[in-house]
Amino acid sequence: MKQHKYNKGFEPMKENIENTSYGICPAPMNAQEALNILCDYLLGDEWYCAMSMGVEQVNAVIVEQILDKYSKQWRKDWNIYKKTTEKPVKILGPYRII
Repeated sequence: MKQHKYNKGFEPMKENIENTSYGICPAPMNAQEALNILCDYLLGDEWYCAMSMGVEQVNAVIVEQILDKYSKQWRKDWNIYKKTTEKPVKILGPYRII
């Protein structure tokens, strides 16, 4: 049977759900692991950051790209921010540099 491309992202969640030592609550998850699952699921398995950055900077890029892709309110607020900011906002590739 062919495995769906998103099944890979469910494996850590399955392990989390099957851990019954926390009662009705899910088992705790590392923040980096959670962000990686969201990135793989929402941005796709083929997403990567080609720039040489630290982990914290890449995490910021992941969050920004997820919000850009899925949050209409985020895009609306960002456009208002750009219009009301005194200094110009330069866009370099998919990353915003303020």
